Amino acid sequence: SLATQDVDRSKVPEADLFGCFREGPHIAIQVHQIREGALIASRPYPLGELSLSSQEALEGFVQQYYQGKTVIPKEVLLPTEIQGMDTLASWLGELGGRKVKVAVPQRGFRKRLIENACRNARQTHETHQNAKEDSIRMLRRLQEGLGLANFPGRIECMDISNIQGTEAVASDVCFLDGAPAKSEYRHYRIQLPNEPNDFAMMMEVVFRRFRRGKEEGNLPDLLVVDGGKGQLNAALTALHELGIVGVDVVGLAKA
Repeated sequence: SLATQDVDRSKVPEADLFGCFREGPHIAIQVHQIREGALIASRPYPLGELSLSSQEALEGFVQQYYQGKTVIPKEVLLPTEIQGMDTLASWLGELGGRKVKVAVPQRGFRKRLIENACRNARQTHETHQNAKEDSIRMLRRLQEGLGLANFPGRIECMDISNIQGTEAVASDVCFLDGAPAKSEYRHYRIQLPNEPNDFAMMMEVVFRRFRRGKEEGNLPDLLVVDGGKGQLNAALTALHELGIVGVDVVGLAKA
């Protein structure tokens, strides 16, 4: 298994290896951690589409990877030269409190380890691309099934929660290309007088979200509101008042 795989205690006792694969603008990085001669972790990082060169992407990734870390291995092995390798080695040495070697292996056992990490990076890319293609097909079926005007690349779902009409809050959950985008999640504290009026609450929160989205040019392709015809009409009214057209809106009602 990965946790017990013996690398070679005498050849590479402790190192982080960075594999990199690029296909067009898509870049993936794989990090292998070797401790006490054993490969203890292999972590995938699909970076998606980047306008950077492979070297620039790797340089930025390595710097970000070690930001804030204090446990640094003796060796950091890379698949290609990047700018400022001596500076990187000095910085990592300061973080870890000891000398750190940053190198690009040219031959031998370390070279084979880097080649293996790059193969894993390719697998990471292919897995990520396949998952993305599956999501796009699923979203196409959703578009066709609901008769949507837009491809639902960005979906936002609105839900109102309240306890007997008090302490009402709204949640806005976002999906990008079918995957949860948690950094885009939002919560709203309802500003209307505390009374159990789900329609007015839905209208308020949709109005607030889309007013700001209109200003920032950040609107979803599809808005899903939790509720039946009343909540749906409230959301549509808010969009109409803002003069927003072109956003698909659907309601989720219990059967």
